Amino acid sequence: MNRTLSVVVPTRNEASNVKPLVRGVSRALRGSDWELIFVDDSDDGTPDIIAGLAHPRVRLLHREDDHRRGGLAGAVCD
Repeated sequence: MNRTLSVVVPTRNEASNVKPLVRGVSRALRGSDWELIFVDDSDDGTPDIIAGLAHPRVRLLHREDDHRRGGLAGAVCD
């Protein structure tokens, strides 16, 4: 049975850290079936950076102001 490792990363205003994180995860998980899920609560350009990656293993869930509850734990649960 083939399994996919899902790495969930809650972010808030982390635009400068997105690309280095994706590169690091890509290197660390090379040869594995994985996906990187950003759950983003940012007010800066972070969601645009993530969406602009067009990486087949990167997903984005951007939570708007009225859906941000529970801080980092709430982001991971969402």
